[in-house]
Order: sequence, then structure tokens, then C-alpha cells
Amino acid sequence: MVVPVKAGCPSIDSLPKAQPGTHPAVWVASRMDSDGHRSVSVRIKGTIPAGDTMILAFSGDEQTGSVGAGGVITGPVPACVSLPAVPQGG
Repeated sequence: MVVPVKAGCPSIDSLPKAQPGTHPAVWVASRMDSDGHRSVSVRIKGTIPAGDTMILAFSGDEQTGSVGAGGVITGPVPACVSLPAVPQGG
């Protein structure tokens, strides 16, 4: 599930993590075309355990680039999330 990133929403780090187990491998790519439109592609290999949800959240602009986070969570999926602060130096 892809959710919007907004200030004031629960931090993606605060969502309940799924119990350890086999989780899919995920590859994420982001690009911006010559018109300034950003696209994100996601490739998943494997399965998500029944009752769990893979949540992905992305934010970005021309100055800061893309920032994303995600993981497999358990329980309800929020309507939006906030992302952790970007570490200094990128």
C-alpha cells in the first residue's frame, strides 16, 4: 500500500512491525523526466504474510530529491504517515 506523506501524521517508524518471518525483497527506483515529473517504480519478490501489509511512503522535491521509507506492518494502515528526519549529510 502506498500512503501519502504529510506533517502531523503518525511516523512510519511508530507503526507496529510484523513478527519476524519471511518477507519479500523490495527494489525501489525513482526518476524525474525532462518535464519535471517524478515517477517511482517498485519491484517486489516474494510474498507478504497473510494479515500483514507492506507500506511504502515517498516524498521529495527538486531541491532535496526523494526520501522514502517502508516495511511490513501488522494492524490497520493509517491514511498518511510522516517520515523520519533525514540524517545530516544525506
